[in-house]
Amino acid sequence: ILLDLSSLTFEIAGLTLILENIKFLRSGTSSHVCYVGGDVNSKLIVIGCGFKFGGNNGLYANKVGKTFVFNSTSSLNGRDGFNYHGTLIANPYEFVFEYDCHSYDNGLSLEGTCNATTAHDGMSILRVGCVGYNSNGPLLADVNGCFSVNYDCTMYDSTRVAGNTKSAYYFDEALAQKEGKAYLINCSGGGVDTYSINSDKNVDIYIEQTFKGNNI
Repeated sequence: ILLDLSSLTFEIAGLTLILENIKFLRSGTSSHVCYVGGDVNSKLIVIGCGFKFGGNNGLYANKVGKTFVFNSTSSLNGRDGFNYHGTLIANPYEFVFEYDCHSYDNGLSLEGTCNATTAHDGMSILRVGCVGYNSNGPLLADVNGCFSVNYDCTMYDSTRVAGNTKSAYYFDEALAQKEGKAYLINCSGGGVDTYSINSDKNVDIYIEQTFKGNNI
């Protein structure tokens, strides 16, 4: 199914939403390709979908209890490819699982720090086999004290001009209500002028098995 949309917003408090094998396209707007808002009892399941040409983010999940994204792609968006926000409380309830997702050529607006995939507000996120490249900011950015576990992921070069956010992987504790942690297990990334791993120097980062890259 191919959907060319001017607006797509779901509010799923207390509900489960399943999106499967849909390619979402937008153009010429400042909004997200797909926005999903929820609560602690909500669940979002995305399978084999694509999110493209948003003026803002591709897929934006906000305060959804559990989000599962499988075999999906987000590209050519104004800001982030996959964007997950939480409640920014001491014990956030949000959990995200990304599996075999690809995100590239995002950040076309050149505003802020745009990411291939990003989690915020202290939530927990697990990624397996995900790939990102060519975004105007850190490719994978988990911020505000997230518990981030990434296995067998590859994040290539950032298109950002310079700075510590020109990075394949970036983590911080800004605004954090609890201590964050990040794990990179058998991951790779970075480039000649792109940091492989960077942070605000306040979050613990654990590198396990192997990491392929330089400029850490």
